[in-house]
Amino acid sequence: MAQRFTPPMWMGYPQGGHSWTTFSEYPSPTGLHRESVAFYLSWHTFGLLEAVFGRNVEESQLLDAPVHGQVQMKLDRVQPMLIRWAVAMSNLRNDDGEGSVRDHLIYTAATQRAAYNQFMGLVARRYFGYPGSEHLEICRLVNYAACLGEAFWIITKGLFNRFLGPNTIPRHLQWASAPPLHDDSMFHAVVADGWCPSTINYMLSRATLATVRLALLRGPLYEEQHPDCTGTKCALAHVDTEHYVTRHTLEGCVCSFVGPDMSRIAELLRQEIFRSSPPRQARAAAIRYPSRSLMDPVRNMLPSLTCGPMGSAAQRRLGSPSAN
Repeated sequence: MAQRFTPPMWMGYPQGGHSWTTFSEYPSPTGLHRESVAFYLSWHTFGLLEAVFGRNVEESQLLDAPVHGQVQMKLDRVQPMLIRWAVAMSNLRNDDGEGSVRDHLIYTAATQRAAYNQFMGLVARRYFGYPGSEHLEICRLVNYAACLGEAFWIITKGLFNRFLGPNTIPRHLQWASAPPLHDDSMFHAVVADGWCPSTINYMLSRATLATVRLALLRGPLYEEQHPDCTGTKCALAHVDTEHYVTRHTLEGCVCSFVGPDMSRIAELLRQEIFRSSPPRQARAAAIRYPSRSLMDPVRNMLPSLTCGPMGSAAQRRLGSPSAN
């Protein structure tokens, strides 16, 4: 059964604090200090993803120059955020003993992961009732959120290694027990944690991520058989693996989500392969790593990532040279 989504207590929502559903209301990022880094990290996770996924924003607006305080931004704005977080965390000093640093890093990793996973699940279940949400482009979820989540993980891994040494991050905070850093590692991690609906789980198990990206770029792959069902407060009850149908209940209403049309995906992929385009190798790289540049700032800031198998995989993924 799918996990329920409850606002994290550290935000004081909805009893108080800020509403994370409005990007323009996120706290000012100035004056970051030891106690607030984790909060801002998680806060920006919500606000940034909401803006990137286009809440009440046309796609053309996402290409405009970012305006502070408005839900108009482009992915380039992620880079200074990542740099700010990495710098703030890297400037922490072991003034109060190893235990306090460890506790802070654990809190940071836990809140960041909670924010990322919650938002990813909310978007996947289409909890946001803005116009067009019934045709939410999950390809953005794949391209941007997976890349952003992986960048977060790389930062977390590097910080634990820097302050506490290799292999010090608690197992329960690792993304699905530290999956290998390949293209869909973050997506598989979220699915393994039970945060995404079975429809996405099915897509990941039945097709490569590049294929899913390609097909989702052309429109929705499933049909909602019940027009009044939005998925809100939905608890997955049964997955018919034979017919690839996920049944769920919504306040007494039984609905069915039909799995993606894999023949349609295959046909779209064939069309893409034979389309007049750059050389095959370049095209494959573009499909597999559409948001690779997002993690470039992290590559130069955390050389400690070369430690251990996770770090080695990260270096290969980011294309940076291995350290001694």
